[in-house]
Amino acid sequence: MLAVEIEGGIWTAGRHIRPVGMENDMIKYNAAAELGWRVLRYSRNMGITAAAITQIKTILTQKL
Repeated sequence: MLAVEIEGGIWTAGRHIRPVGMENDMIKYNAAAELGWRVLRYSRNMGITAAAITQIKTILTQKL
């Protein structure tokens, strides 16, 4: 199981860089890990580039 998240607002003082928003994200990511999810995180500026797509494909094709 793989989740991909594009984090928004990191350059505009959005919720992801405020303490409450960061803590809520930590709760969410920890809950996902507890359920066996792998989470890849990218900023909006990073976007879904060729490198990100390659990384996603690599993880999806790995045998655990």
